[in-house]
Amino acid sequence: IAPEFLEYDPDEATNYEQGIKGELLDGRMRYSTAIYRVDWDKPQTDGFFGPLFLPGVFNAEEARTQGIELELTAQVSERLMATVGYNYVDAEFTKDLTGIAEDNIGSILKGDPMPGVPEHMASLSVDYYFPLDSGNEIHVNLNGSYRSSVFNQPNETFRDFGELDSFSIWNASVGWSNDKFRINAFVNNIADEEAATGLRYRHGLEGHAFSAFDDRLVVGRPRSIGLYASYSF
Repeated sequence: IAPEFLEYDPDEATNYEQGIKGELLDGRMRYSTAIYRVDWDKPQTDGFFGPLFLPGVFNAEEARTQGIELELTAQVSERLMATVGYNYVDAEFTKDLTGIAEDNIGSILKGDPMPGVPEHMASLSVDYYFPLDSGNEIHVNLNGSYRSSVFNQPNETFRDFGELDSFSIWNASVGWSNDKFRINAFVNNIADEEAATGLRYRHGLEGHAFSAFDDRLVVGRPRSIGLYASYSF
């Protein structure tokens, strides 16, 4: 491994952000929005080194992320509340870094996307409260999130380069509560989405004895169904 890749430095970031938040409709609606830019110096990047394709970390030269964040919370009715959020991110390297071929690192070019950063993310949460005559309460929640597709490496010069598909995750719960006791039933990841967040494979190492055992896809938790209870003393 080349000496310059045996160690890596901390990355540094300069952040610029401007935002606004407030209320509408006599406080029944709250909003916040922000635009931002982050300039990165020596951003840390994952790579695989040497003939054994060992994982490691190295520093790229420069990168930039910029985008907008939006969130809106509305008291739709006395019993119904909803929150929606959206993020847009433009994340790319802004300076070339030529990799060393024998170290399997690859080359980063200006304009390559930063790995693992989705361009679009969105979320929604809806809560409904139903008071009972006994003083108890029924609470129903539905929430979901969306993430657009991402690349796990800057470009195809990295031997484990691949694209991770977009996905959305939906969860639901219903609960009963009083002053002391609460019981909830829930279903997480209702559609049983794979929700891949990481990828590693050796498609560039033809004939490698261990390549068939080293292909990895990191996925989220499968559909989960459960019940939990709590008591306040």
